[in-house]
Amino acid sequence: MNLAGYKWLIRVASRPEAGGGHVSRCRALLRSLLEYGPVTVMLDRTGGAWTPYFAMPNVDVVSSDDQLASNEYSWVILDDFEANEHDVTTLNKYAPVAIFDDTITPPKNVDIVITPAPQL
Repeated sequence: MNLAGYKWLIRVASRPEAGGGHVSRCRALLRSLLEYGPVTVMLDRTGGAWTPYFAMPNVDVVSSDDQLASNEYSWVILDDFEANEHDVTTLNKYAPVAIFDDTITPPKNVDIVITPAPQL
């Protein structure tokens, strides 16, 4: 599959109580995805302290889906263990959703589940 020209949206758990693991994983992924196209990172409304962590060319950082209304994406990547079916439905307005899931209970309406659990 040729990924050139894709636009990516990464929705990452960045609220203080979520810790930094999701942010770190998404930053590593972002650096690879930039080879194929621009990336928008959506932080939690209370996750603004992470904004400088994502400051690099071809990366936009937002904290609300209100800021996404005019953008179209190829894929949404969701990394938040508290994500639910409503969150996925909201993000599905923009593109298919792939979710990181270490809990073995991903929302049922995602398009792709990325997990180390062999039973899924």
